[in-house]
Amino acid sequence: MSDRPARATDWDIQAAPALAALEFEQTLEPEPARRLLLGMVPREMEDKWFVFREGDELFFHRSWTGILLFRVALELLDDGRLRLHAARYNANPEDYSGNAVSARADLDNAIRLVISH
Repeated sequence: MSDRPARATDWDIQAAPALAALEFEQTLEPEPARRLLLGMVPREMEDKWFVFREGDELFFHRSWTGILLFRVALELLDDGRLRLHAARYNANPEDYSGNAVSARADLDNAIRLVISH
């Protein structure tokens, strides 16, 4: 993992689709928060996500298609923790076959993957 944060230009991505609101809130401790804010640029086929921060938001793209699946607002708290909230997901069935319930689980799994990477 690089110490340089991922940038939108590090991977081929598609234009942002219309997104639907997603009930999702999570707070991360400082070290997992630091790793998440670095994002993730795929290095091998098993790396299913391209994740980067732009301003006060994190963007989660499928690595093999470049399609945006999740966009999440972030807030750095005074104690070093990171609050993730105001999530949105790609509700276009051609891009993502999940619903709001599966989107919450998929987003949570993507976050865990990035912070463990």
